[in-house]
Amino acid sequence: DVARALDRFDDIDITCMSMAPSTGEFVVGTRTGEAIIFRWGGNRFFGQDKPPQLDPNPKGLTDISSRAEPRLKEGLQPAILYEMVSGPITAVQVSNVGFVAVGSELGFLTIIDLRGPAVIFQAPMTDFAKQDKRSTFLKGHHHSASEPQKEWPVVIEFGVMTLDEDKYSSICCFVGTNLGKVVTFKLLPGQDGTYTAQPAGVVSFDGKIISLNPIEADTGKPAFATGPIVAGLREGRQVNGV
Repeated sequence: DVARALDRFDDIDITCMSMAPSTGEFVVGTRTGEAIIFRWGGNRFFGQDKPPQLDPNPKGLTDISSRAEPRLKEGLQPAILYEMVSGPITAVQVSNVGFVAVGSELGFLTIIDLRGPAVIFQAPMTDFAKQDKRSTFLKGHHHSASEPQKEWPVVIEFGVMTLDEDKYSSICCFVGTNLGKVVTFKLLPGQDGTYTAQPAGVVSFDGKIISLNPIEADTGKPAFATGPIVAGLREGRQVNGV
């Protein structure tokens, strides 16, 4: 019940959703600019039908576990609400290793580490809009230089692979936009179990990105981020991916 998770009964429009099959984490994006993260588990508020009033928290994360369905003993329970407030949510992706990425129509991207939970990255897509002159000349001459096209994330995927000149493999977040860019981010572990996200490159294609598929170059198998693969990174294992 998305209305219950948001604690309101009007303007409930779901624009996108994503589920992590091995962790049972599920994220729902709305037209009003929220991302709701559900987790599979027991309901510690079972039988209680008076959730406490929670204050609005624009751009922040709120624990909404008290908004669980009173009759649902075990199942997908509301866990975290992210009020992005940057236009309708256009893309969401939850990884099997505890990260959620959210994109919005006003052109913003947020990466959340569910371990905190904490927002570890937030930026407008204009930060990655350094177009090379040639592509602008070929197909963008009808747009004046002072009026760049609006750009927003449309597809997001997580994977594990070795990027370009690196000597190690990383958890990567790939973000595809409506204008054909793919932005890659590296998610790097810090000293205290927290993670940071760093932009690692941009590639421009011609037309909206439809799908992102990280694969192992040697086998053609998916190079998704999974628990066992990420555990192997600590031992220096590498994924030769594309």
